[in-house]
Amino acid sequence: MKKIVIEETNDTEVFSPYTGNCVTGKDGEIVENDNSLLFVYSGMADGYVYISEQLSRLIVGEIDNIDMDDLVAKISHIEGTLMEVDNGWNGINYYCFIDPNN
Repeated sequence: MKKIVIEETNDTEVFSPYTGNCVTGKDGEIVENDNSLLFVYSGMADGYVYISEQLSRLIVGEIDNIDMDDLVAKISHIEGTLMEVDNGWNGINYYCFIDPNN
């Protein structure tokens, strides 16, 4: 898993490095039909706002209760990309992607 750190400039939109799809739709909701998206963690909400079925199958137990650092350690062997987006006072958001063709 490679990690990319991004400092938000103004309403940073995050796109999958594998499909090119934006994580959020026009309504601001998570686009759940992108097979490359594993999870989204919202710093402002202090929790996971999206967990894919793929990730649920990879991790034993309740993902909602896993600390972000622990989750990253558990998936570090997976080939993919973790984006850490610092939203300033809104906290840090995490977006995790895998290549849906692998």
